[in-house]
Amino acid sequence: MPARSSNARTRIPADVVVLLRGALYTELAHASEDAPGTMPDAHTRSGWADVLARIDGARNALDVIGWAAPARQQDVEVELDRAMIDALEADIDLWEWLAEQDRTETPEGRRRAAAKANTSKRFLASVTPPEIARHADAETTDGDA
Repeated sequence: MPARSSNARTRIPADVVVLLRGALYTELAHASEDAPGTMPDAHTRSGWADVLARIDGARNALDVIGWAAPARQQDVEVELDRAMIDALEADIDLWEWLAEQDRTETPEGRRRAAAKANTSKRFLASVTPPEIARHADAETTDGDA
């Protein structure tokens, strides 16, 4: 049964919340690194639009799940959004890459990286992406009218 409920809220398991929080911090850093540094982009709204949208998406998600990790993370119920999914997908790519690094990672480190990637992959496979959920909800609403 998917984690999505009738009001489009998703329960994110505690272990995934921990991974998501780290992924969102990484997204903030990467978005900041992509800030325009040359003229005219650095002085135009359009030059900053994508970077600020990514930062805003990560910031909004952190506002929802919490910026600071509690002593004992609990499951979190949220409206899953594109920023959260994108951050987890990028994080999966990183963990999978680390799981393949024989020269720089110990066997235990590679196992931990693979386990983190698999945790996030299982979670994402269990949920309906927000744009699909919104489309399905709109069809239901349109059909009722």
